[in-house]
Amino acid sequence: MKPNFEKSKRATTSADHSCNDPGVTTSDVMSRPYARSNRAYLFENAAFKSNRSPMDNLRHSVFPRTQIPSHQLLDGRYDEHSNKGGHQAMSQLKNTALLLVGMQNDHFGQESVLRASIEEPERIDQVKENILTMVKALQATDASIVNLPILFREGHPEITQEVGILAAIKQNGLFVDGSKGGGVISELEPLSENIKTLPGRTGFNTFVDTELNDYLTSHGIRHLLLAGASTAVCIDSTARSGYELGYDIIVLDDCTISRTPAEQEMYCTNIFPIYASVTSSTKWLDEHAVASGSA
Repeated sequence: MKPNFEKSKRATTSADHSCNDPGVTTSDVMSRPYARSNRAYLFENAAFKSNRSPMDNLRHSVFPRTQIPSHQLLDGRYDEHSNKGGHQAMSQLKNTALLLVGMQNDHFGQESVLRASIEEPERIDQVKENILTMVKALQATDASIVNLPILFREGHPEITQEVGILAAIKQNGLFVDGSKGGGVISELEPLSENIKTLPGRTGFNTFVDTELNDYLTSHGIRHLLLAGASTAVCIDSTARSGYELGYDIIVLDDCTISRTPAEQEMYCTNIFPIYASVTSSTKWLDEHAVASGSA
C-alpha cells in the first residue's frame, strides 16, 4: 500500500508552499508576516549566497540564530545598523549576562602553576585586566555578571579520568574548594556585591551541575558574553552548550585565553564563528554605548 501524503500536504501552511511555488515572487513572500523572523532573514539573503565563501554559507544558513540577535531584528528583517552608535541603550542590557569562567588564582594568580604551561604567560595578566575592565563597565548597567568557578573536594574524588586535563588538575591538586588556588582572584573581591556566584561545576561546561540555565531563564537573559579560561576547554564547552540551549553567544576574544596564541587564534577565527559571535571587549562596549570601566 502506498503511503497517503495528501493529509500532510493539506496540513502544510501556505507560507511553506510559497517557498517552492514558482508563481510566488520574493516580494510576495517577504511581505507576509512570519512567526519566525529568522526564516525571513534566510529567504532574503539566499540571493547573496553565491558571493560568500562555503564557511560563510555554513554560518549564515545552518546557524542563523546567533548571527541575528533579537535586538537587531525589526519586523522580521535584519537591521545591520542597529548595533552601531549605541542603539542598544544601557537599560536594555538586562537581557545580557557576562559569564566569568574560572576567574580563580589557579588560573590567573601570579603563583599559578598553570603559568608554566602557557606560551607567553604575560597574556594571562593582560586578559585579566581586560576582564576587570569589562566587569567594572557592566556594573553601571542592567547587565548581569555571573561567576562560575570550578571546584573540587580535597583529593578530587569527582575526577575519575586517568588522562587529559582533568587528570592533570587532580595530580597537581588544583582548584580545591577552600584553598587559595581555588579562590576567586583578589581583584574581583571588591566588586563581588554585584556578581552572582553559581557553584557546583566540576567539569568544563558551566551549564552542568550548576543553576546557570535556571538563573538565566528566570532573569530573561538571552545574550551571553563569555570571558575567562580556558578558550579551548571551558569557554568552548560552555559556548556550544549555550548555543544549543538557544542563547546568543558572544565570545570576547581579548577576555579569553588559551595555551598558545596560535590556539587562541584558531578558535576565535575558525571554531567559534560556527556557533557564536566573536568580538573584543572594547568593541562591544563601544557598540553598546557603555563607558569603559578602566580606572
